[in-house]
Amino acid sequence: MCGIGSDCWAVGERGVIVRSNDGGATWQTALVPAECSLTSVCFLTNQIGVVAGSRFDSFQKQHVGVLLKTRDGGESWSVVAAPQQNLNFNAGTAVGVIDASSLPPISFIQFFDLENAVAIAMPDVANTGSQVLRTGDGGLTWQPLADDQKTARWQSGAFFSANDGIIVGLGDAAGSVVGDKVITLQQPQRTLRRRRDASLSRDGAGWMAGDGGLLLTTADGGVTWRQPVGRLAPALNDVFDYRTVDHDGSNVCIAGSPGSVVLQSSDAGNSWKFRQLTSPAPISRIRFVGNSTVLAVGAFGVIHRSEDAGLTWSAVRNGNYRAAVLCLTTDADDASFRMLTNISGDQGFRSVVVQPSARLPRDGSDDAVAADRLRIAVPMAGANVFSQDWMFSRTQPMQHQVQAELLKSWGLQTDGRLTEILPQRLAQLIRIWRPDAICIDRASENDEVANIWLQALEPATAIAAGDNPRGAILDQVGLPKWSVSRTVVKLTGADASPLKFSGGDLLTNLGTTSGLVAAHCESAAEWSDVIDSKSPADQDSAVAYA
Repeated sequence: MCGIGSDCWAVGERGVIVRSNDGGATWQTALVPAECSLTSVCFLTNQIGVVAGSRFDSFQKQHVGVLLKTRDGGESWSVVAAPQQNLNFNAGTAVGVIDASSLPPISFIQFFDLENAVAIAMPDVANTGSQVLRTGDGGLTWQPLADDQKTARWQSGAFFSANDGIIVGLGDAAGSVVGDKVITLQQPQRTLRRRRDASLSRDGAGWMAGDGGLLLTTADGGVTWRQPVGRLAPALNDVFDYRTVDHDGSNVCIAGSPGSVVLQSSDAGNSWKFRQLTSPAPISRIRFVGNSTVLAVGAFGVIHRSEDAGLTWSAVRNGNYRAAVLCLTTDADDASFRMLTNISGDQGFRSVVVQPSARLPRDGSDDAVAADRLRIAVPMAGANVFSQDWMFSRTQPMQHQVQAELLKSWGLQTDGRLTEILPQRLAQLIRIWRPDAICIDRASENDEVANIWLQALEPATAIAAGDNPRGAILDQVGLPKWSVSRTVVKLTGADASPLKFSGGDLLTNLGTTSGLVAAHCESAAEWSDVIDSKSPADQDSAVAYA
């Protein structure tokens, strides 16, 4: 999201771009001429801007970068590409120059003028680090910067110029861009936690936010970082995963998951207040866009607006949206696209897919790459959101088949509080997404991860409904109580059920079959270099629930 004067833009899945001409009070929706996931937008004037992200190339069977430009305020968009005769793939350093048409998926982009920009690109390959790229020709060609940490997966950043900024990413990592180099400040750790966003201003003040309630501030342009003077109760770190931060002078706004509140400070972090929002859907970006005007955008396309620097908020777009179905999947490739194409793609019910437990990266396996692919593939099926949690990570191969090993590992990760944290975390998911039904996509009879979710659902639903005192901490952060009407589990083997979704089902509203749509989505979700990934199912196969 970004703003120039009273003009504002926000981007999202399915190539959606929304624009406001009145400081975010009202919005109009447009689509770019491509099926893609847009993750970053930058405007230099109210007419000149770029959007970036990724799309699935069904011919190459991989996800590739998307970079589009406009010179009419977003009325029309064109692909950024160098004239073929000007390409020089051997230019620059030994690392090589990347043509705009060959960019990997882009998670962040920032232009400083018509020619100079930086971007963060995340190659669609397991166990591979991100690239911090720089252009001096308006985005036609890009040069990777030398990085002292080859496997770091940078995600976002904040920059003074193309030569000076900070970056954050997976593994709780942080770094800085100095000249032509990327220097790691915080080494990537063996964790799925992410530092997700940063904010810098010319006076040297800055903020950094991430999972597990991570919040740091700087007064020297990112050279040193410390915790702010004002701090929340430690128990809230089990609840908050900050995804975005911005500041304007002494006013600071932080948001993420849950999206029920904005953490707001008027005194540069010396004290904090929870500012209630009307929707608990997670917030992905928050930005000051004018004098005291702040916008927050999130899941389901929700947009909240404040006119008093974050003190009070109102929903101006999709504030009452919620999920009909919440799907819990053990592995990314266990998501049932046949079910999603039926209930969401064809019937229009909103659905969310969550992977509450992911595997730590190892040779040939990278759930972070899988999550990036699912974030594109799930909307292709008609569903709304894919989200991967960091808290209950799996540390060993085949660990999902041994419940005792899972509980032991998760007990260590939660400092012996697993029986408290796990049901609370599931209850939090229920209150955030407010589903009518929960669907557990069990991979097999030996899927002990799914069996743990089943065992935890009874206390979790009681907490979510307000029938258990453990829900008090969720009340504290403004999450509304919620009751689930039904829980279903994917059947395995020869089990049969009336609740069945077949690849041969005709999707009357889409004019095709479930199997054809699902096969396309499964192709986008599959990644060939993961040793234990599952091949896309036959187009005529079926999935059943009970």
